Amino acid sequence: MKSKKWLIKVAFAIFMVLAFSFQASAAGTKWRLQHSWGAAENHFFEHYAKIVKEMSGGKIQISVFADGELVNVE
Repeated sequence: MKSKKWLIKVAFAIFMVLAFSFQASAAGTKWRLQHSWGAAENHFFEHYAKIVKEMSGGKIQISVFADGELVNVE
Protein backbone atom coordinates (compact mmCIF):
# COMPACT_ATOMS: atom_id res chain seq x y z
CA MET A 1 0.00 0.00 0.00
CA LYS A 2 2.83 2.39 0.87
CA SER A 3 4.62 1.66 -2.38
CA LYS A 4 1.46 2.52 -4.38
CA LYS A 5 1.15 5.90 -2.68
CA TRP A 6 4.85 6.52 -3.22
CA LEU A 7 4.55 5.61 -6.91
CA ILE A 8 1.57 7.94 -7.34
CA LYS A 9 3.46 10.80 -5.68
CA VAL A 10 6.50 10.24 -7.91
CA ALA A 11 4.35 10.07 -11.06
CA PHE A 12 2.58 13.29 -10.06
CA ALA A 13 5.90 15.04 -9.40
CA ILE A 14 7.25 13.97 -12.80
CA PHE A 15 4.05 15.14 -14.49
CA MET A 16 4.28 18.56 -12.80
CA VAL A 17 7.93 19.03 -13.74
CA LEU A 18 7.22 18.15 -17.37
CA ALA A 19 4.13 20.34 -17.54
CA PHE A 20 5.94 23.40 -16.21
CA SER A 21 9.06 22.82 -18.30
CA PHE A 22 7.02 22.71 -21.52
CA GLN A 23 5.21 25.87 -20.53
CA ALA A 24 8.47 27.67 -19.74
CA SER A 25 10.13 26.58 -22.97
CA ALA A 26 7.16 27.69 -25.05
CA ALA A 27 7.42 31.21 -23.68
CA GLY A 28 11.16 31.50 -24.34
CA THR A 29 13.94 32.57 -22.06
CA LYS A 30 15.75 35.89 -21.85
CA TRP A 31 19.08 36.01 -20.06
CA ARG A 32 21.33 38.92 -19.21
CA LEU A 33 25.06 38.25 -19.30
CA GLN A 34 27.54 40.64 -17.74
CA HIS A 35 31.23 40.02 -18.28
CA SER A 36 34.20 41.63 -16.62
CA TRP A 37 36.44 42.11 -19.65
CA GLY A 38 35.42 45.67 -20.52
CA ALA A 39 33.26 47.06 -23.31
CA ALA A 40 35.92 46.47 -25.98
CA GLU A 41 35.45 42.71 -25.69
CA ASN A 42 31.66 42.71 -26.19
CA HIS A 43 31.97 41.21 -29.67
CA PHE A 44 33.07 37.81 -28.29
CA PHE A 45 30.02 37.55 -26.04
CA GLU A 46 27.64 38.93 -28.67
CA HIS A 47 28.87 36.23 -31.05
CA TYR A 48 28.22 33.62 -28.33
CA ALA A 49 24.71 35.03 -27.78
CA LYS A 50 24.04 34.83 -31.52
CA ILE A 51 25.12 31.17 -31.64
CA VAL A 52 22.92 30.28 -28.64
CA LYS A 53 19.92 32.03 -30.23
CA GLU A 54 20.43 30.18 -33.52
CA MET A 55 20.90 26.79 -31.86
CA SER A 56 17.81 27.23 -29.65
CA GLY A 57 15.62 28.37 -32.52
CA GLY A 58 15.21 31.79 -30.93
CA LYS A 59 13.88 30.41 -27.64
CA ILE A 60 16.93 31.58 -25.66
CA GLN A 61 17.95 35.21 -26.04
CA ILE A 62 21.03 36.58 -24.30
CA SER A 63 21.59 40.31 -23.80
CA VAL A 64 25.27 41.15 -23.32
CA PHE A 65 26.39 43.84 -20.89
CA ALA A 66 29.90 45.11 -20.22
CA ASP A 67 31.70 45.49 -16.92
CA GLY A 68 29.54 47.32 -14.38
CA GLU A 69 26.44 47.89 -16.53
CA LEU A 70 24.17 45.59 -14.49
CA VAL A 71 25.99 45.01 -11.24
CA ASN A 72 28.58 47.30 -9.72
CA VAL A 73 32.03 45.71 -9.89
CA GLU A 74 34.62 46.79 -7.37
